[in-house]
Amino acid sequence: MDGIEATKLIRESGNQVPIVACTANVTERHREEFECAGYDGFLSKPFQQQELYNILSEFLTLGHL
Repeated sequence: MDGIEATKLIRESGNQVPIVACTANVTERHREEFECAGYDGFLSKPFQQQELYNILSEFLTLGHL
Protein backbone atom coordinates (compact mmCIF):
# COMPACT_ATOMS: atom_id res chain seq x y z
CA MET A 1 0.00 0.00 0.00
CA ASP A 2 1.37 3.41 -0.91
CA GLY A 3 0.58 6.81 0.57
CA ILE A 4 -2.18 7.57 -1.91
CA GLU A 5 -3.97 4.30 -1.15
CA ALA A 6 -3.54 4.85 2.58
CA THR A 7 -4.89 8.39 2.33
CA LYS A 8 -7.94 7.21 0.40
CA LEU A 9 -8.67 4.60 3.07
CA ILE A 10 -8.25 7.16 5.85
CA ARG A 11 -10.65 9.55 4.11
CA GLU A 12 -13.16 6.79 3.33
CA SER A 13 -13.25 5.96 7.04
CA GLY A 14 -14.35 9.53 7.73
CA ASN A 15 -11.13 10.59 9.44
CA GLN A 16 -10.21 14.20 8.67
CA VAL A 17 -6.71 14.17 10.17
CA PRO A 18 -4.40 16.49 8.18
CA ILE A 19 -2.30 14.61 5.62
CA VAL A 20 0.65 16.23 3.85
CA ALA A 21 2.50 14.57 0.97
CA CYS A 22 6.31 14.75 1.11
CA THR A 23 7.53 13.45 -2.22
CA ALA A 24 9.99 13.87 -5.06
CA ASN A 25 7.11 13.32 -7.53
CA VAL A 26 6.37 16.91 -8.45
CA THR A 27 4.56 16.70 -11.77
CA GLU A 28 1.14 18.26 -12.17
CA ARG A 29 -0.32 14.75 -12.58
CA HIS A 30 1.06 13.74 -9.19
CA ARG A 31 -0.28 16.90 -7.56
CA GLU A 32 -3.72 16.11 -8.98
CA GLU A 33 -3.50 12.53 -7.67
CA PHE A 34 -2.64 13.81 -4.19
CA GLU A 35 -5.53 16.27 -4.26
CA CYS A 36 -8.01 13.64 -5.48
CA ALA A 37 -6.83 11.20 -2.81
CA GLY A 38 -7.61 13.74 -0.10
CA TYR A 39 -4.22 15.14 0.88
CA ASP A 40 -4.36 18.51 2.62
CA GLY A 41 -0.94 19.72 1.56
CA PHE A 42 2.11 18.98 -0.53
CA LEU A 43 5.87 19.36 -0.05
CA SER A 44 8.33 18.51 -2.80
CA LYS A 45 11.66 16.99 -1.80
CA PRO A 46 14.12 18.27 -0.99
CA PHE A 47 12.42 20.88 1.15
CA GLN A 48 13.69 23.43 3.61
CA GLN A 49 12.93 23.26 7.32
CA GLN A 50 10.95 26.52 7.05
CA GLU A 51 8.73 25.03 4.33
CA LEU A 52 7.90 22.09 6.59
CA TYR A 53 7.19 24.44 9.49
CA ASN A 54 4.94 26.62 7.31
CA ILE A 55 2.77 23.79 6.05
CA LEU A 56 2.49 22.08 9.43
CA SER A 57 1.57 25.35 11.11
CA GLU A 58 -1.42 25.58 8.75
CA PHE A 59 -2.89 22.44 10.31
CA LEU A 60 -1.55 22.24 13.84
CA THR A 61 -2.52 24.29 16.84
CA LEU A 62 -0.93 24.27 20.27
CA GLY A 63 -3.48 21.63 21.22
CA HIS A 64 -1.94 19.23 18.71
CA LEU A 65 1.60 19.62 20.07
